[in-house]
Amino acid sequence: MLINPKFAIIVHDITATFCAWALVLLTRFNFEIPPAHFVDASAGAAPIVVLIQGVVNGYFGLYKGLWRFASL
Repeated sequence: MLINPKFAIIVHDITATFCAWALVLLTRFNFEIPPAHFVDASAGAAPIVVLIQGVVNGYFGLYKGLWRFASL
């Protein structure tokens, strides 16, 4: 069973965006455990951030062939 390459790229971008969002939160607190209310707020905002990033990537044509030259 083969996975569609475009689907794999989109899943990778969603995962990378979510990981970057989490890394930003950790960086904000110097890699210490942030207070609970910041974690809750970030967890609530993460799906919105990921959705907006996906829409922006799609709008600007990121998935129309750029990865043919930029990916492994």
